[in-house]
Amino acid sequence: MFKLATALILGIATSAVAQDSDETIEPSRITVKMMPGITSSAQLPTQELIDARKSLTQGRRIYTSQLRQIADLGDGFAALKFAEWLEDSETAQQSDIAHYYGIAAATGRLNAFNRLLDALDHIDPAELPRARSNVLEGIVFAYARAGNSRAVDAVIRYQVTQKPFGRIDSEVESLLAQAHGDTASSISLHLALTILQNEAHSPDDLARAQAYIQTAAESDSLETQLVAANLTPLLDVALSKQAEIPTEVMQ
Repeated sequence: MFKLATALILGIATSAVAQDSDETIEPSRITVKMMPGITSSAQLPTQELIDARKSLTQGRRIYTSQLRQIADLGDGFAALKFAEWLEDSETAQQSDIAHYYGIAAATGRLNAFNRLLDALDHIDPAELPRARSNVLEGIVFAYARAGNSRAVDAVIRYQVTQKPFGRIDSEVESLLAQAHGDTASSISLHLALTILQNEAHSPDDLARAQAYIQTAAESDSLETQLVAANLTPLLDVALSKQAEIPTEVMQ
């Protein structure tokens, strides 16, 4: 039952819909622009970089050192190209690859965000400096708050594995408080299932699980309602077992 519920929850997360737009957008294509980045070559500090960026936008090759300098100044396109160059390098650190895809994703580049998630899925947390980890975590959560379904899936996955960001329980709770629609339902079901799978749950935990299931049950999605209905008997069993535990033991 737990395996079935988990599979269905992940499937629902993949069908989340953006809530903040009148236009329906495929949830996996929702983007977030967290910073404007470099939008004109004239914003660069030297003529050398100005000329290099113009060449880059015209499809011509430039020196890798120039590409990195432009990327470091916040140019999303240069950051994407430099991350791709790093991926082709046999000596590049996965942390650097994620960092530059993160810069590009923060300027609203969807393909960079998807490749950022791929990089994070394969990174050794020990190789990810805390400052860089905090920035990349912020980007993933920003996309999840916007309703990007791949970001929601990633947040759920990263909480379960505690990789690559460590424990993010409070961040996921905060995300749920800000979420709407199917995004909120997916996270609610995930949190409810997490509680029910932990046999050390407390009465307060089960009360939270009950609230999460109720949130999901009120979804407009029939699939979400079905998963919530499947979790309800599991919650009832957990509540009945909890009631059998002597009060002094629970204390």
